[in-house]
Amino acid sequence: PDAIDGHIDQLPPASGPLHRELNRRRESARQTVLNNLPEFRAASTNIGTITLPTGFGKTLTGLQAALNLVGSKGRVIYALPYTSIIDQVDEVIRDVFDVAPAGPEYTIHHHLAETRSIPSDARTNPDAWNLLAQTWQAPLTLTTFVQLFESLAGPTNRQSIKIPALEDAVILLDEPQALPKKWWRFVTWSIKFLVDEFDATIIFMTATQPQLPEQLPYNEDPCPLVENTQIDFLSENPRIEYQLDNSVLQYIDSPRRASPRSLNNAASLLAADEATSILTVGNTIQNVVELADRLRTKLDGAVSLNNLLEDLYQQEMSAEAFTDRLSKQLVENARKQDKPVVALLTSRLRPLDRIILLKSIRRLLSSEIPLHVVSTQLIEAGVDVSFEKLYRDLAPLPSLI
Repeated sequence: PDAIDGHIDQLPPASGPLHRELNRRRESARQTVLNNLPEFRAASTNIGTITLPTGFGKTLTGLQAALNLVGSKGRVIYALPYTSIIDQVDEVIRDVFDVAPAGPEYTIHHHLAETRSIPSDARTNPDAWNLLAQTWQAPLTLTTFVQLFESLAGPTNRQSIKIPALEDAVILLDEPQALPKKWWRFVTWSIKFLVDEFDATIIFMTATQPQLPEQLPYNEDPCPLVENTQIDFLSENPRIEYQLDNSVLQYIDSPRRASPRSLNNAASLLAADEATSILTVGNTIQNVVELADRLRTKLDGAVSLNNLLEDLYQQEMSAEAFTDRLSKQLVENARKQDKPVVALLTSRLRPLDRIILLKSIRRLLSSEIPLHVVSTQLIEAGVDVSFEKLYRDLAPLPSLI
């Protein structure tokens, strides 16, 4: 846990009064959670909640609470709903604890990850490395809800091998509001099972805490480690101004007669916008791929960040060890073009490609180069980037929020 204190202490100072107040509230929330841990340990329930808005430090606060709670025998399991968010949490964990997913201290496990744990002596063979990781032997494992809960739902032999690692574990469920409603009864049963049979501790972390922990009959009321008391701050310092496009207003007035903007029309709207950085989110991969193509044409041959990355891949045998170097080179190549840049993000990209592109996008956002990022919903689930303007396809309310 002390590594998190050290990481926070070396962060750069606040850039202004608003940033200072935000940092003060983040630190206050973190200390509140840590101060409430003795009460949580003494409570009759093993289920806790951390309810904080996005950007108020849930990841570090939850990790520090879990590391303080876990005993010498237990492990911390950090579970998320989507693989797209895992990239960002992985970056935080590597930075704070100076670990790598292939090391014995830390494992990433999902269907797109290269899941292996290489012991410090490295004498065992690669099959053993895979087995060590897939049985969640590391003190800290980052995984998905699917990996966690499918292992408890009539598991196959392969899925069941990680169940013993849940004994005495502290399990962080990040963004649990993303759990499908049809899973709720099973999830609450699973949590009751983990608490009763494995002596596990469960912590729900989110800005919009679902009724899941207390609604169904399996569980006692959870112990709130911190309440969401930041509404006043957010209302006084609004982050976003919403504008409804005419196509949306027409849909609200008359859904059956309204027509959406065509992709060509949408691309023209984006190309005419004078904002320096623009994020556009669509609902399907096919639409965002086509929109990105049309946007590059409208911007008079804007350079494709994805194509530049493909060119760099021709020069490297493997990108795994060179993500930062490739990102810097990618940004340099984009700057040389002296044109607007369009980047495309979809779940068809490998996690490795997403990491490189997101690193590059963050660097380009701090420059004066006009940047368009066209993405599916993967960017909405916890990917931490700030744009001057966002365009969004009409979608269910949770996606819009």
